[in-house]
Amino acid sequence: MLFRSVVQEPVNEVGHQEDFYVGPPNQIVGLQTTFIVPPLPPVPSVPNAAVFLWPGITPAPNSADFMPINNGVLQPVLSWGDSCAPTPQPAPFSSWWISAQYVNTFGNDPGYTGCFSGSAMPVNPGDLLLVNMFQDASTGVWTQVVTDANKNQSVLFYENLLGQGQNWAYFAIEEWYDATIS
Repeated sequence: MLFRSVVQEPVNEVGHQEDFYVGPPNQIVGLQTTFIVPPLPPVPSVPNAAVFLWPGITPAPNSADFMPINNGVLQPVLSWGDSCAPTPQPAPFSSWWISAQYVNTFGNDPGYTGCFSGSAMPVNPGDLLLVNMFQDASTGVWTQVVTDANKNQSVLFYENLLGQGQNWAYFAIEEWYDATIS
């Protein structure tokens, strides 16, 4: 069963999100997508403002091995502004940049709660980004690869989710605290 929905974002996080669901015992084992880096948005004047564009994969509460990890998102994030990614980032609003990430704000397992990422890569408006996320069936390790086809450069990130099923695929645009994108 494939199910699609549109989600209203929380207060201070305005944007748009499309999601696709595959019900257990089935699960998503990979996602590939391509997107073009948009023009530079206006520089916001509000603290903590940021724009994030991302595809992501996440479990459902009835996914295989949902606990103890709980609900996190495998998500390479194209960012305009600061992010939770624990990697050196370009100066805020100097360029778009991307890193592959795993973000979990719901769980309390110390190995999986918080924001984890690979390296950041600055990208330019018009660059073609090839995103490939996939699970190695023999190890359970998820790999995220983002390649800037214009520069022939990539960033990578690996996360072992201990067999947790992934049942939701997301495509999101988040505009935090009055940041805008056209």
